[in-house]
Amino acid sequence: MRVPDDRDSVTGAGSGPEYPDTEHGHEWHRTGRLMAHHLHAVATAFAERPVPPFSAG
Repeated sequence: MRVPDDRDSVTGAGSGPEYPDTEHGHEWHRTGRLMAHHLHAVATAFAERPVPPFSAG
């Protein structure tokens, strides 16, 4: 039985470019900043006008 080296391994590195050298997935940086901006805006709005407590009945 032969032990596979990295070229034969399914879990080894592929032949493509390194992830940081590509543009793949980099749009999430912009999306994350936008989500943080929205979260801050909502938190500020709730701080200025709190939601009244829920009362059943």
